[in-house]
Amino acid sequence: MRLPSLLVLLAACLALPGCLQSSKDRYVADYEPLNNRLVRVNGELVEAINTAATRSPRHFATELRPLSGELTRLSRQIGDLDTPEDLREESAVLTRTLKVTGAGANRTATYARRYDRRALADATVKLAEDANRLIRANRRLARATGAAG
Repeated sequence: MRLPSLLVLLAACLALPGCLQSSKDRYVADYEPLNNRLVRVNGELVEAINTAATRSPRHFATELRPLSGELTRLSRQIGDLDTPEDLREESAVLTRTLKVTGAGANRTATYARRYDRRALADATVKLAEDANRLIRANRRLARATGAAG
């Protein structure tokens, strides 16, 4: 009588997502869609930076604002994942870099809206450096998890 109960429990467990998965497998499953968003958003950020000289400062600010918010949200969402011990360092670096890059995009947008050309130029260079750091941090975690990055 115990064997059929165990088989029913095992069958029920297999039907539930996440059952019998390792903590790393669950993390990867939760991280992968966030990684896909991150790759898209960072690509849009790099494109905005690379084309900033061809656009008005107001247009540049309009492009950066939503990207800033999305980077900040991604930082929080990735930071909220139940990260396995062997991925904590890479995840922490990525979440910090996302937060810094999001704040930098926001700051750059503020300078663009104010038409403060000197501050805008300096902030844009810093934002480009942050975006490059973000790419490297994302690749490290993506490689460690097997996610596309």
